[in-house]
Amino acid sequence: MVLGGGVGGLTAANELRRLLSPQHRVVLIEQEREHRFAPSFLWVMTGARRREQVTLELSTIVHSGVELIQAQVQSIDPERKAVVAGDTEHRYDALVVALGAELDPASFPGYTDAVHGFFDLDGAAGLADALRAFAGGRVVVAVTALPYKCPAAPYEAALLIEDHLRRRGVRERSEIVVFTPEPQPMPVAGPVLGAAVSQLLAERGIALNTGRPLASIDASARELIFANGARERFDLLAAVPPHRAPEAVRRSSLAGETGWIPVDPATLRARHEDVYAIGDVASITLGNGKP
Repeated sequence: MVLGGGVGGLTAANELRRLLSPQHRVVLIEQEREHRFAPSFLWVMTGARRREQVTLELSTIVHSGVELIQAQVQSIDPERKAVVAGDTEHRYDALVVALGAELDPASFPGYTDAVHGFFDLDGAAGLADALRAFAGGRVVVAVTALPYKCPAAPYEAALLIEDHLRRRGVRERSEIVVFTPEPQPMPVAGPVLGAAVSQLLAERGIALNTGRPLASIDASARELIFANGARERFDLLAAVPPHRAPEAVRRSSLAGETGWIPVDPATLRARHEDVYAIGDVASITLGNGKP
């Protein structure tokens, strides 16, 4: 049984169906009917892709022989090897949890509809509209909280926004600034890569501010308020919202102290027998000690 029909879950279900003999059932549980290809959301943000170019009906890309159940996962009971999806309990012999990370913008003070995001398709499409109308000013890309998926995303977003404004002829009237609580870009990748990303930003005239934890957003005043009380203004804000593990995971015995599922980095096996976690929902300590 595979929980979650994102890139990881879909790939796992299709590959298991290919590898396993017909007497084994492969069940994929996903609540959304539409598969949204998240790696392309930044292209939607710049207008290089349209919504319909990054979405497909999930049923059309699930391989023949994979049983697709479209329902929300309510609970996971690894002791009983049971999952409740919708109002139905399903039993499994082996489980792959690929439920990803939930965006939790409501948990951050001042994160309103006036704040643009690019971690979901609707947010990326809304930011595309805002960028098309942008005539110049201060663009801020801000990380509101750690951890977040795709460590490169805010820096890639800043570079793509810079290129977009340059192509539109408004770059000279624009300032682009990045704020992050991280000590460097992509700290999980180590200091060499962090320095390389910092250099890329500098070459494009993008101001990078590290070690700047945010406390709140004052959308009406168009200001960021930092933990030390400092304020920074913006004309257009593209923010990374807080992330959290899905509720069904957080309420299960699979979750570690942070809510994510700790796994063996070599096998992705969780602490419970016959349970594996892949993708953003998995908590892995890397060889460099970074989570």
